[in-house]
Amino acid sequence: YYPKNGELCFDFLNDVDCIAIEFLLDAFSAWNEEEATTAQHQRPEHSFSVNSLTFINSSLTLSGMKRICESLERECCLVTELSFDSIPLTEECVDRISRLVFSKLTKLCIMNSSITDTGVSSLCDALKDRSCKVTTLDLSRNQITDTGVTSLCDALKDPSCKVTTLGLTRSQLTDTGVTSLCDALKDPSCKVTTLNLTRNQITDTGVTSLCNLLRCSSCKVTTLGLTTSPSGFGDLCYALKDPSCKVISLDLRYSKFSVTCVFRLCDALKQSSCKVTTLDLTHCEIADSGVSSLCDALKHPSCKLATLDLSWNRITDT
Repeated sequence: YYPKNGELCFDFLNDVDCIAIEFLLDAFSAWNEEEATTAQHQRPEHSFSVNSLTFINSSLTLSGMKRICESLERECCLVTELSFDSIPLTEECVDRISRLVFSKLTKLCIMNSSITDTGVSSLCDALKDRSCKVTTLDLSRNQITDTGVTSLCDALKDPSCKVTTLGLTRSQLTDTGVTSLCDALKDPSCKVTTLNLTRNQITDTGVTSLCNLLRCSSCKVTTLGLTTSPSGFGDLCYALKDPSCKVISLDLRYSKFSVTCVFRLCDALKQSSCKVTTLDLTHCEIADSGVSSLCDALKHPSCKLATLDLSWNRITDT
């Protein structure tokens, strides 16, 4: 439990443990209700309010999930952020979670939980509901294919959908899914500004589609995560130099960089039209020669880079 952040985090749970968690959440709700009744609008420093709940590495069945969700649905429960990581969830469990999406959640993360396209379809129905408040959705490391992405795209284009942050890292997304995603991101009703697609099955064709999207004036993406090959890197750098590109935060971790790739990236960073201020080049096989090019770019008056991550590369003391 982290009082300052209002977060509760549990790991290695089973359905029996959910009985205790249900009791705890209900106790918090009762306390919140009592506070509201006595009109104490300003909470003391020792307040026990919880707004974020995380479950990690646990074995939960539909029975345990129902207990948790029923407590979260209580009117005086203040939890608006819910995360599941490395917890195998059945389609019935995902369907039960979707009912929460209809009501109060603003952030939902279901990662490495074996979610399939069927589960995604259930979540998308909730995202298109007018009462849905979810702005952050992370479905990374699941069994989501292009079919599931198509369902997501239909939801993103719905005027009622409020999602601004979408995470699909390490999924089974291919170029076909990227095409659907690009079409959705150009839609006037789509509100997504943060998109993370690192470590997917995207080839140069998919990267080209994304780069064409970034150069489109209707695209709202300002934060992008993408793993690309050297051959697809030219299109990305070309897009970054386009005045219509709005990307200010770029995550290229696990991309395979050649010397030419670094040179092209640095050339883009030195252009006045490039807006990138945050750059993550973790695990990109960058050597000392690449760092020299980056240093030249950093010293250029037009370079706006303020945050740079070069972790896990082939950089020496030189």
